[in-house]
Amino acid sequence: MNNNTISSRQMVIMLVMFRVTMSLSYFLSMDFPPSNQDNWITILFSSIYIILFSLPLLFLTNKFSGFDMIEYFSIILGKWVGKIVIILYGIYFLTYTIYLVVLQNQLVAVSVLPRTINLITISFILVLALYMLSKGIILLFWSAELIASAAFGGIIILILLGLKNVDIMELFPILRDSSFKDLNKGSFLTSLIFVDIFLLTIGGKFLEDKKKINKILLKSVVYSQFTVTIILIVIQTSVGLQQASHAIYPFLLYTRLIKYSSILERIDLLYVITWLSLHGGKVGLYLLFSLKCFKEGLNIKKNKLITLCLMIIVLIVSNLLANRVVLGINIVLLTDMLYIPFIFTTILPCFISIVYFFRRKTLKKYTIEERQL
Repeated sequence: MNNNTISSRQMVIMLVMFRVTMSLSYFLSMDFPPSNQDNWITILFSSIYIILFSLPLLFLTNKFSGFDMIEYFSIILGKWVGKIVIILYGIYFLTYTIYLVVLQNQLVAVSVLPRTINLITISFILVLALYMLSKGIILLFWSAELIASAAFGGIIILILLGLKNVDIMELFPILRDSSFKDLNKGSFLTSLIFVDIFLLTIGGKFLEDKKKINKILLKSVVYSQFTVTIILIVIQTSVGLQQASHAIYPFLLYTRLIKYSSILERIDLLYVITWLSLHGGKVGLYLLFSLKCFKEGLNIKKNKLITLCLMIIVLIVSNLLANRVVLGINIVLLTDMLYIPFIFTTILPCFISIVYFFRRKTLKKYTIEERQL
């Protein structure tokens, strides 16, 4: 493999890692319809919506596989409109980075360092993210294989250790208390949580074999949703549906029910380490995406200046939110916020795809040239 390329396996691993990370945080899907023992079914059904909502960006990425999303937005929309859209995406990526930092800070505060000042924890998270950002997108994907092996090994160990607490009867009766309408709505809302198609649209131009983009998406959805379903079933059958749905971090609660040898003082630390190893790369990559958008949209050449500005914004806003907001408590607010990524993953790309359709003849040279790369 070339030193400047990403293999299909590395891309699949990164996509799966990022989706599983959300399931190790808190399970919003437990609060979505049907909100009963059939919630695991909505995870499986959500795979259809994830693929469906990814189609506009997938279509554009296939057409312009020699360019990343930021570059082909400028090509399709033109200089000025393209810059406006790219800046909007930069704001979205920056907002999502802040959300990830606050989430990571609150998990550390709940599980490991309850008396530590938020500013200190957030600063440490950002220093780690800055280090990852400095290594570049390709090196982050390369390191994903090693991190994923250790992280998924940790997840498997935790699941096996907690099997004694599993009561499979918690899953019954299957489908008797759920309507198709509730299952469909729950699947739709669940699909909005998994927004990591951007990894493929921005990192896709570095793929060793760009013809496998569709297969990569399909494999990542199947693997990740199957893994998330297993995790949900384990939580639901050991902790109990009611208790798990009211917990901010249900998998953390699951690990604290595990009976372990005295040589392991706190088994839940294995969960925290596993989660942080998966989550740290996500913060770094979305900060990198935001940096690329603002550099292109604002036409800023000084990399250090824009990086410093973004880090300061994330630090200040994250600290303010961490001191005032507990993520996972206000389910109505969180549900409404899910429609924001839907705009950027599906609505805007649909509009851009329509623009491409009308301009496809004038843009033909770009699609032909990139296919010859």
